[in-house]
Amino acid sequence: SEETARLEKIVPESAAMQGRHAKQEGRHVKIPDLTKAAKALKMPIDHLDQPCALFGMYDGHRGHLCAEFAAKGFHGKLLKKLSTETKEGGSSDETISKILRGVCEELDTEFFA
Repeated sequence: SEETARLEKIVPESAAMQGRHAKQEGRHVKIPDLTKAAKALKMPIDHLDQPCALFGMYDGHRGHLCAEFAAKGFHGKLLKKLSTETKEGGSSDETISKILRGVCEELDTEFFA
């Protein structure tokens, strides 16, 4: 489609700026082809609208630990849910919002455990 062709021309880039803290505390993740990543992890999301991408910014307040934890774990949990729950419940905005909330709640629980 025309939209897919237009989106394929987008090149994701990132930059970071050091703030007032001694070290960079924030983290980011960019997965320009989430479908390809999902296939590699054996959690296919071909049933969702394409193309799919993930761009995450995790702000580290008072240290990098939580931001790093979220950056490492968010996409794996998200893909697992997208590959199973959207097959059953569809991919409506409501379903995707519920999945995103669930992933955030799981990460929160695990981080503070």
